[in-house]
Amino acid sequence: MEVEKISREPIKSAKQFIYAAAADQKIAEEMDIPVGSPVLVKKSIYCIESGRPLLVAFTYFPCDSFQLVSVLERR
Repeated sequence: MEVEKISREPIKSAKQFIYAAAADQKIAEEMDIPVGSPVLVKKSIYCIESGRPLLVAFTYFPCDSFQLVSVLERR
């Protein structure tokens, strides 16, 4: 990730939260949808080895075009 190049610390783990919300004015304008429209929000927290968050990112999806795929592997 680009943030690893800037921070010079590798990302060790990430947590992702997905939840429903109503689009506020800014998100509605960005997505060209009415204010208050339902959206799905993905909040990602990327942490370094110590557990300290390095990056928090929010991604918004219109509710009519979202698909979640999870791949689980055992090491």
